[in-house]
Amino acid sequence: MSRIGLDDRTTVVVVSDHGMTPVADDRLIYLDDYVDSSLIDVVESGALLQAAPRTGTVDTMYRLLHGKHPHLAIYKREQLPARFHYRNNPRIQPIVGVLDEGWTVTTHEAEANRKPDAKPRRGAHGYDTRLRSMHGLFVAAGPLIRRGLVAAPFENIHLYNLLCAVLKLTPARNDGDPAVMRRFLR
Repeated sequence: MSRIGLDDRTTVVVVSDHGMTPVADDRLIYLDDYVDSSLIDVVESGALLQAAPRTGTVDTMYRLLHGKHPHLAIYKREQLPARFHYRNNPRIQPIVGVLDEGWTVTTHEAEANRKPDAKPRRGAHGYDTRLRSMHGLFVAAGPLIRRGLVAAPFENIHLYNLLCAVLKLTPARNDGDPAVMRRFLR
């Protein structure tokens, strides 16, 4: 920016929403090894499982899946750890499975229906946000940004307050904590 004379009035912020982790075709958990596919609606699979019973109760489905695979933690929606911020929306299914890093949940039918020339699985996101591999990228530079600061990990929810400060705007009420971003400012 200095080459074109804008370094005193330009701020650049580069951010990603999540990281990625390696996955492989030999780390698959087949849901239908534990529950009959006709009894469950799988709304999301892969790095996260969201499912609902077609018949029977959530409690029955939970008992069929909970503790069955060492790399798959099964929760009823209301039992999800609060740190996930993932249990109060009606779109979240009553059964949620959180996988260990690098594992994928699928069904035998889904795998059989994969195209024969499908590329092997290589990377995915959607795992526990505490995993370093799920952390996003954040780089910022500009006249109001502290130089040389290497920040500890933080949640992207706080970025809005930083952007408002850089733009000299009063932030609207939000879920971020302004104190988290103050340390980035000169």
